[in-house]
Amino acid sequence: MAFGACPIQAASASGDASAFVLDLGKKATRVLSTKRMNLAEREAKFQSILFTNFNVPAIGRFALGQYWRQASSEQKNDYLELFGKFIVQNYASKLGGYSGENLKVISETPLKNKIDILVNTRVERPSGPPINITWRVRSRDQSRQIVDIMVEGISLALTQRQQFASVVSQHGLQGLLETLRARTTKASAKQLSSAE
Repeated sequence: MAFGACPIQAASASGDASAFVLDLGKKATRVLSTKRMNLAEREAKFQSILFTNFNVPAIGRFALGQYWRQASSEQKNDYLELFGKFIVQNYASKLGGYSGENLKVISETPLKNKIDILVNTRVERPSGPPINITWRVRSRDQSRQIVDIMVEGISLALTQRQQFASVVSQHGLQGLLETLRARTTKASAKQLSSAE
């Protein structure tokens, strides 16, 4: 994902889903590019934006795949909590290092399920080729949430699912939980030491 610290512009699409993506980009840009907050404060604000605008539980269930049905209630709760922390840290680290980019909406494509719309965007970069990002926006009950992002045609949710399946097949579901716990704890420890 690449929309941190970039001007946001609408191109040829002007639908509600496009406006939602552009607004999300503006919010994330403000939080991740501000110098008035330390890393931990920016991450906390970004988490609020992410959990409001992304359907993190649905993405988490999808990423766990067939193993979701096999997990106990306690494992599901533990996993969703760890997945939420993991996704915040993962996305915040990717989004924080951009400058001078320009996010443009190219088009919207409603899907046959009638609740999802693909918002095709392009991030134009001064120091590299443009990046094509497609946002899968789900609309329900007058609200919208992101359920996947595809960067250059590669689904982040599907990629996460494949990575998690590999860990579970080698180390079991408890091994995945331990891996996520270690990664989120390690990332938090790094942030604490850099904030001091």
